[in-house]
Amino acid sequence: MDFVELHRWFAPISKDQELNPEIGTHWGSRLSGWLDWSGLLQRRRVVVLAEAASGKSEEFRNQAHQLAALSRPSFYLRIEELADQGFEAALGPGEAQEYEAWRTGSAEGWFFLDSIDEARLNRKSFETALKRFARESGPALERANIFISCRVTDWRNDDDRRAIREWLPAHRTAELATNKVDEAKLLDPLFEDRSKSEQMQTPETATHELLVAQIVPLEAKQSAALASAAGVADPEKFSAAIAKAGLEAFRQRPGDVLDLASYWNTHKAFGSLAAMVDYGIERKLAEHDPHRPDNDTLTPAKARQGAESLAASLTLGRSFTLRAPGGESDPSLVAGAVEPTRMLDEWSDAERNALLRRGIFAPSTFGRIRFHHRATQEYLTARWLDRLLRDGCPRAEMWTLIFAERYGVATVVPSLRPAAAWLALWHTDVCDEIIRREPIVLMQHGDPRSLDIGSRGRILGALAKLHAEGEIPDTSLDSRNFAMFADAHLAADITRAWKANSHDDFRFILLRLIKDGPISGCEALLREASKSKGSRSYRRIVAVEAMKACGDLVGCRQAARDAMANPGRLSAYMAAGLAQALYPNFLSTDDLLRLLTEAKPPPPSSTDGFAYSI
Repeated sequence: MDFVELHRWFAPISKDQELNPEIGTHWGSRLSGWLDWSGLLQRRRVVVLAEAASGKSEEFRNQAHQLAALSRPSFYLRIEELADQGFEAALGPGEAQEYEAWRTGSAEGWFFLDSIDEARLNRKSFETALKRFARESGPALERANIFISCRVTDWRNDDDRRAIREWLPAHRTAELATNKVDEAKLLDPLFEDRSKSEQMQTPETATHELLVAQIVPLEAKQSAALASAAGVADPEKFSAAIAKAGLEAFRQRPGDVLDLASYWNTHKAFGSLAAMVDYGIERKLAEHDPHRPDNDTLTPAKARQGAESLAASLTLGRSFTLRAPGGESDPSLVAGAVEPTRMLDEWSDAERNALLRRGIFAPSTFGRIRFHHRATQEYLTARWLDRLLRDGCPRAEMWTLIFAERYGVATVVPSLRPAAAWLALWHTDVCDEIIRREPIVLMQHGDPRSLDIGSRGRILGALAKLHAEGEIPDTSLDSRNFAMFADAHLAADITRAWKANSHDDFRFILLRLIKDGPISGCEALLREASKSKGSRSYRRIVAVEAMKACGDLVGCRQAARDAMANPGRLSAYMAAGLAQALYPNFLSTDDLLRLLTEAKPPPPSSTDGFAYSI
């Protein structure tokens, strides 16, 4: 597969701060301090940290090729080859002459060294490679812009920073500082669709100082673009299916997207959330690089058992981070991190390190790693508990672990709620006990869609009763979680829940549940909600949308007639919402124009009405 330009972002990182992709999503990359490649290429010394399957090697190769296409001296080298045999062996075919021309000339050069972790696996010294680079470059080192990649688990912050500063120093020079603006202009054609604010990115630290940055996870548009390149015929349908299956967190790395695309192209659909989480775990526990020497260190079964043990250790210890192998010696940086040797004490160092390098783990802060996604840790913990039960663990002992009585109230232990929800998929007695104690747990965690219909119906009934009695706050009701609960066989249970709870917020979520299903058999309920003048406008609109989704043509025609009977009584919000739902199938163009002209005007400075909808 050819390289796909995804316009990746890089977040400078500090010792005590974990990357939060949501910041960039909400506030924009520049305000978040993120850099794209044009920003990185203005720096003299850069280390790019990434977890497995993040595409760091592909990004390095592509940048070297892009710069070379602009007649800029640029080279991609493997650190292990550089350490072992020097530049001549590490350079690609025909590049030795180009390197020599750069070394004896006066131009700047760009070097992409990949990667520290693979060099260490092959017992090649990173520092030896740096020494060799410095010695063979000689005085030309001052003209070298050097980029180094590493998996987070193999980055030894203090030692590696010291080695880079000692052997590859980048001194501030007037000439280089002056040329940076011209170089940025020259490199701009490489980077498309960037706003002026992004083009003017200015790192807070001086360009000659060492920058350590982490590759930012993919956004939805980036993952869709990669899926399209991987053969997905309809990326929009693919992305919508990811959202519906609750898999957004599992499409943040190129390797994960390619896995999902492969599954999609084969099956034309995604499996249940439980099946896809398990599929992702198996893929991430496998090492996809055939050249890595630790590929055969672990069997798939042992890797899976080790991952389950570490997940359980973290969950029971109420932690989310593990101490990285070879990580920081500073206790303040690894406080609260679980030491893997305690759970895997019978494993060799090579086996533990091989596991922790796999794609199932992701960076946290310096010296610490975590499971790539919290749901992965929760699922693996449940599998560990499931293994205990299958191996003969007494039910009473398991009950004592995951259930509790708090002030006379039967509850699920808070730290074990997610794992208990997953465990309920495979043990009906666990599911029944959670429904009796805290049914909301099965809606908020695990895989609600994989529960049997009978259990889902009982959960709906229990939630309706508890919410009506004020035992469950509105904030606990998430329509997205209910959407994952949807099934055509739930119509009767939804109708009973509707009658048991008349609260607006609860009924709105039931309407969304019917719409997202879509779930036929609730026509009477929907027609009632669409006409109820005491209901809020948004609830009436969703009721009409649900009728349309369920194919209730009679109800939709009646809603259109009701709207056109007296358009002047409709608020701007209501008129626009009904128009979006009913035009052009149930409202004519003349009807639409009447709604536009006769409905009440929106309040000043509001987003209600047709202007915003259009």
